[in-house]
Amino acid sequence: MSVLYSLRSDQYDDISGQWEKAFIEFAKGYSSSEIKLTFFTSNTLDQDFVDIVLFTIPLLIQACLVLTVFSVLSCTMFDWVASKPVLATLGVVSAVLAVGSSFGLLLFCGVPFTHLVIGMPFLTIGVGVDDMFIMIASWRSTSPHLSVRDRLGKTFSEAALSITITSITDALAFGIGAISNFPSVRIFCCYCGVAIVFDYIYQVTFFGGCMALIGRREKQNRHCVTFRKVVSKKEAPSSIYKLFCAGGVSRMPKNYENKTSEHIVMRIFKEYYGPLLTKRWFKVLTLFLYLGYIGVAIFGCLQLSEGIDTKQLALDDSYSVQYYEDERTPFQEYGPVVQVVITTPQNYSDTRVQTEITNVLENLQSTTFFHNATSQSTKCWLLDYLQFLNQTNLSYNSEHSFIYHLRNNFSMIPLYEHYRLDVVYSTDDMTIESSRCLVTSRHIANATVERKREFMDNCRQTVDASWIPMLAYHPSFIFDDHFAAILPSTIQNVLIAAVGMLFVSLLLIPQPICGLYVTISITSIIVGVIGFMALWDVGLDFVSMIIIVVCIGFSVDYTAHVAYVFVISQRDSRNERAIESLHLLGLPILQSVFSTIIAVSLISTSKTYVFRNIFKEVFLGILFGGIHGLLFLPVLLSSIGPSKRADNKVHVLQIKVLPAKN
Repeated sequence: MSVLYSLRSDQYDDISGQWEKAFIEFAKGYSSSEIKLTFFTSNTLDQDFVDIVLFTIPLLIQACLVLTVFSVLSCTMFDWVASKPVLATLGVVSAVLAVGSSFGLLLFCGVPFTHLVIGMPFLTIGVGVDDMFIMIASWRSTSPHLSVRDRLGKTFSEAALSITITSITDALAFGIGAISNFPSVRIFCCYCGVAIVFDYIYQVTFFGGCMALIGRREKQNRHCVTFRKVVSKKEAPSSIYKLFCAGGVSRMPKNYENKTSEHIVMRIFKEYYGPLLTKRWFKVLTLFLYLGYIGVAIFGCLQLSEGIDTKQLALDDSYSVQYYEDERTPFQEYGPVVQVVITTPQNYSDTRVQTEITNVLENLQSTTFFHNATSQSTKCWLLDYLQFLNQTNLSYNSEHSFIYHLRNNFSMIPLYEHYRLDVVYSTDDMTIESSRCLVTSRHIANATVERKREFMDNCRQTVDASWIPMLAYHPSFIFDDHFAAILPSTIQNVLIAAVGMLFVSLLLIPQPICGLYVTISITSIIVGVIGFMALWDVGLDFVSMIIIVVCIGFSVDYTAHVAYVFVISQRDSRNERAIESLHLLGLPILQSVFSTIIAVSLISTSKTYVFRNIFKEVFLGILFGGIHGLLFLPVLLSSIGPSKRADNKVHVLQIKVLPAKN
């Protein structure tokens, strides 16, 4: 049995809300061996959204702590002077400050906060940490014997372009999402885009200043933890001192070194992985691996489903989930109750108006989507009122008398008093401003997405054909509209993002053919994300649509930089330039992949379908982006990349730090 209670609104909102709270407390505490009770109220979904935010905040704190630990470990080496655990921590702080600034600015400007926005820090903090790794990698490539000012200038000269392009592509991806047809997506992307801008500002200001301070510590050959002066490993007085204290470069002429210790991962890329990648048999193996990847991805794309279920918006342990299940199983014969609303004042005493409204209701009932007239599932005040007048021999000769009997006779009978909610009178009670009738559908609750869309279109087309202004409405139409718009919106956003990223790639990479390779890589990554997410039980909905666009921005970060370094390399052969690209960018890409995955990994434990899907898509996008940047694209460039020419001119962004004037 299903029972529906309609609560009064307007001046009774507070009382109705208190009734709902009392009912929920009663229903949660009710238990019976004979009766199973499931329930749902008008505020259930809103409360679920609040619970999602409260549940996610501790996960965000844990993600920041885990990301800090990872950053510290990845920036720590056996050289205790060149290691930068404090700077790594400040890099995470910089990203967190960007998130806080985004929240503060947009909330101050009146931008609404939705439950989706709580997922924003997981994405943007990861991006901020990625920029930190690029800055530190550029610092490591400079000579330790330069002054701090010169090292910082060279660092910004090499890293400024990378983090600028990264910020532009990510902000562009979120900017495209900000013009979406879905308000919640627009709000989410607005918060993310502003956070990316703040992150860029903090990277070149706050974090740059932190690098200068840490650079002074390194210049003075001080320990990265104790900040006490130490000697280089060659000058270490004992093995224990060498293991836990020594580092930096010697200032003695006989021990003079031009470079600080190189990270072990960079040596692995240069001496082992890079040369392996240039072997012919390895390239053939990579080709077959790629063909398998793209084949599975295309197969997955063909299995992609559309839409999102209402219960998937709630928490997994919400009482509403069981209600949705029970509503669709024993009561699938009865679907959504569609409201047919007459939106303008009409003279309902006119027989033409009465006939037109009756015809509209009969037209709806004549379709397979609704119960027929004999089932008495249609509830319309006008039909019952006309029957009441006929049975009681009451008559009317004007609109005034029609309304008088309606208000003072018909609506006063307990059997019909519920119709008071279906009629809105003018302030002088002389006319009816608007009214509604309720028509019950059938076999829609468990219908396919296409069937639900056809049902919604049929309802709207039927009422639109009337000469009386009407609309057909049910809350589920919000999701049905989403079903209708999601695929065109996704295609549009992906095409806009792809063109934008191609433009950025052409600006970044002097060789147009490499820009084409990057575009092909981006397309391959997106096909992989869509295909594998379908195989991972993720459908195409308003959330996955924008994450796909965001993955385009992430994919540029991994592929464009590799192609750029390949082009500007001064090495002679393609293989040597591919090895140099991996030597310089392999570590930052690995750090970026792991840091972003770590940042979003904790939301995989979320109790809501939406956030778990965000993790799945971001994980796939980052994983495939890293694989393309470290494997597929280097193999492609080393095989058919542009050959080096003597007349190549590459424009590199240069930043010079000038000494301050006295």
